[in-house]
Amino acid sequence: LKQRLLERRAELGITSDDVTFTPPVDDMPQRGHGTSRLALSMGASTVGRGFYQLEHRVALHDLADRSAGYAEYAQLEFLPFRLRFGAETQRLRLEDLSLVRILSLNPVSRFDLKPSWKIEVGATTYRDKGCEQCTLGLVKFGSGFAANAGPMTAFATADLAFSGPRFSGDGKAVRFTVGPSAGVRLRVAKNLLWLTKGSWGVLPFQSTPRTTWEATSAVRWSYAQNFAAGIEGRAQPEAQEAMVSTYVYF
Repeated sequence: LKQRLLERRAELGITSDDVTFTPPVDDMPQRGHGTSRLALSMGASTVGRGFYQLEHRVALHDLADRSAGYAEYAQLEFLPFRLRFGAETQRLRLEDLSLVRILSLNPVSRFDLKPSWKIEVGATTYRDKGCEQCTLGLVKFGSGFAANAGPMTAFATADLAFSGPRFSGDGKAVRFTVGPSAGVRLRVAKNLLWLTKGSWGVLPFQSTPRTTWEATSAVRWSYAQNFAAGIEGRAQPEAQEAMVSTYVYF
């Protein structure tokens, strides 16, 4: 339909007016935050109670970061990791580590029906009845669709994940997960973003548990080009946690 409309318009033989385009100053690449990021957090969990956390990312950007200078709906991260120190256990543990984490949202429209997609390769910590605070390798793929409604973007994907081997903790060394995930990204203000995500999965080759889930919600305020502050909550079947964080980009 789009192609036919362009052909019919070209047949009119009318010269179009010159188009004047003024680049948006606030979205120029040099206005963007630094590609690397360091975060320090303090939080509480129903497992292990209080904790302190160090987070680092080599590059580049996620959906809760300040979007000036970056693609509005694209997340691309290389080597992000979280190290957590339990105030009660007095132990340091690797919470998660990714070699690459990509989420590409493409809000659909009448003329653009391209799917959204994601991929993640690394390791993460599970807290459910089959894997109580154990860290497993992770390879995850997903594809779906996204839609815009003013400052809000909603998205949903169908995911397939393979987890294993187990690096720490007790539980199954290998697991397959199939199921949907969804999220909402809301631009509350120019530099204030609220990102909520959730996933539910079936474990077809396990008897306990047969299903698992996870939900996260984060609010991040970028009060300067390379500084931000935020709060984040996370829930899994066997644990709930909340934390406050400060971020530095460089």
